[in-house]
Amino acid sequence: MDFLLKYSVFLQFIGDFSFIAMAAYLTGRSRFLMNCARNPFHLLSWLSLTILFSGIVITGAYSGAPGADSLITTRFLGVLLSGLVGGPLVGFSVGLVSAIHLSILDPVHTSTAAISSVLCGAFAGLVRQRQSLYHMNWEMGAVVALAAELLQNALIISFQGQSESIALYLQSIALPTAFLTVAGVSLFLFIVGRSETEQDTYSAKAAFLSLEIARRTLPYLRDGFTPEAAHHTARIVQELTRTAAVAISDREQLIAFVGKGSDHHRPGDPIVSQAVQRAIAEETVLMLNSGEETICPEKDCPLNSGVAAPLFANGTVMGAIQLFRKGMDSVSEVDVRLADGIANLLSVQVQLADSDRQRKMREEAEFKALQAQINPHFLFNTLNIIMSFCRTDPDKARHLLGNLATMMQRSFAHQGDFITLNRELDGVEAYLEIVKARFGNRLTIHWDIDASLLALPIPLLCLQPLVENAVQHGLFPKTDDCILTIAAHSDGDAALITISDNGVGIPEEKRATLLSRQTEGIGMTNVHHRLLSIYGPGYGLHIDSDPPRGTCVSLRIPWTASPAPEPAVQ
Repeated sequence: MDFLLKYSVFLQFIGDFSFIAMAAYLTGRSRFLMNCARNPFHLLSWLSLTILFSGIVITGAYSGAPGADSLITTRFLGVLLSGLVGGPLVGFSVGLVSAIHLSILDPVHTSTAAISSVLCGAFAGLVRQRQSLYHMNWEMGAVVALAAELLQNALIISFQGQSESIALYLQSIALPTAFLTVAGVSLFLFIVGRSETEQDTYSAKAAFLSLEIARRTLPYLRDGFTPEAAHHTARIVQELTRTAAVAISDREQLIAFVGKGSDHHRPGDPIVSQAVQRAIAEETVLMLNSGEETICPEKDCPLNSGVAAPLFANGTVMGAIQLFRKGMDSVSEVDVRLADGIANLLSVQVQLADSDRQRKMREEAEFKALQAQINPHFLFNTLNIIMSFCRTDPDKARHLLGNLATMMQRSFAHQGDFITLNRELDGVEAYLEIVKARFGNRLTIHWDIDASLLALPIPLLCLQPLVENAVQHGLFPKTDDCILTIAAHSDGDAALITISDNGVGIPEEKRATLLSRQTEGIGMTNVHHRLLSIYGPGYGLHIDSDPPRGTCVSLRIPWTASPAPEPAVQ
C-alpha cells in the first residue's frame, strides 16, 4: 500500500513538473508574455501576467499528491513564479487571488496559508525588482523559493502553535512541498532562460547573416535595384542561408530566382502564391505552405514551404523576397527572422542607392551648368571692351578675343572629369586676362606655382569658380589696390592650392552657409561637394575670411589621386 502511495505521489510530481515545463516553454516562446514581463507595471502587462499565473495557482490548488490530511500542490509555486517573473505588483495580485481562492475552498483552516501567499508573492516580486529579470536565473529562483517556504512554515508555526497536526504537517507535507516548489521554480526559470538564450542566438545568427549579405550585395545595389542586381542578390542570399531557393519579385512578377525549381520559376513569371501577394498587400512577413495554398502550380516542384517578406522603397512596398525550403512546414523561426532582417536591409540599401544616384545626378547637373555657364553680363562687358580696343589697340583686342575663345572652348568642349593643373591654370589665366582689361591698373595678380605640380591631375573646373568668386565678390567692390594671389605647393601627402585676395571679405553669417546646398550659387558649393565626393572627408574647401581685409580659399589634392590622361578638347 505504501508502495502504491509513493508511486502515485511520484506520478503526480512528474505530472506537475510537466505542467510547469509546458507553461515555462510557452511563456519563454511568447514575445507578448516576455514583453509583459519586461514591462510589468503597464496595465495590460499586469493584467495579462496576473491572469496567467492566477490560472496556474488555481489549477495547482485542485491537482496534487496525497500527503497526510491535505494535498501536496503547486499552488504556492504559481504565487512565487508570478512575483519572480512579473515583479511585486503582479506577485501581490496573484497572492491575493490565491488567498481569496483558499478562503473560498476552506474558510476555517486556510487563513495562515492565505496570508503567506500574499506576503511571499510580494517578497518574490521585490527580489525580482531588485535583481531585474535579466539576472533572475534558476539558482536565484531556488534560493527565493526555499526562503519563501521557510517563511511560510514559520508563519504556520507562529499562528497555529506547536500541535500534533502541525508536527504531522511539517513531517509529511512541508518537505515534499518545499522540494516541489524549489524544483518547480528552478525548472520554470531554467526553461525561460534557455528560451531567451535561443531567441538571442536566433537574432545573432540572423544579424550576422544579414550583415554579411549586406556587405556582399552592396556593390551590386549601388546602381539601383536592377534585374541584374536582383539576380546577384538572390544568389548571395541563397548561398549564405543555404535555403532551397530564393526569389525576388516586384509587386506583380518575378525579377530573379535562384535555386531548386529554377527550370520553371523564371524572371517575368507572374506571382502565383497567394501568401506572397498578401505579404505585399498587407506589408507583413508571411509563411508559405503548399499544404494550405499554392506555392507553385507544378506538381513536381520541390519547394513545399517558405517565407515571404516585403521590400520597401520610399515608404511603399516595391516587392518581396522569398526564402524556400524543400520539406513541408520546414521553415524555422530563424528563417522568419532572417527573411525579415534581409528585407529590411535590402530596403535600406535600395533607398540609399536611390538617394546616392539622385545626389550624383544633381551634382552632375550642377557641374554641367557650371561648365556651360558664361555670365551674360561678363560676356557683354568683354565684347564692349574688345570693341573699344579695336581702334585704339588692335593687338590688345585680338589678344582678348583669343582669351574669350579659350574660355568659350572650355565651356562647350566635352572633357573628362579630371584635367592637369597646368591646363586648369591656362583657363584661369585666360579669364584673368579679360578681367585685367576691365580692372586696368587696379588689379595685380601674383602666381606662385610649384612647377613639379603642373602635371598633377585635379578635378575639372575646381579653380576657375574660386577665382571668379574672388574677383566678382571680393575685389570688384574695391576702388583700387586689388591683389589676387594663386599659389600651389606640396603639403605632405597632398598638394595645397590657395586663391587669396585682399578684397572686402565674406561676412560670417554668409560664410556659414556658403558651402551648403542652401546657397543660391552653385560655383563654390559644387566644387566643395565634388572634392568631398572624390577624395573623402577632409578634402573639401576651406574658407578663411577677415572682412574687410580679404579672403583665402584653399583646397588639398592628395597624391594618391589616380592620374588622368590629358583630355582631348573637341
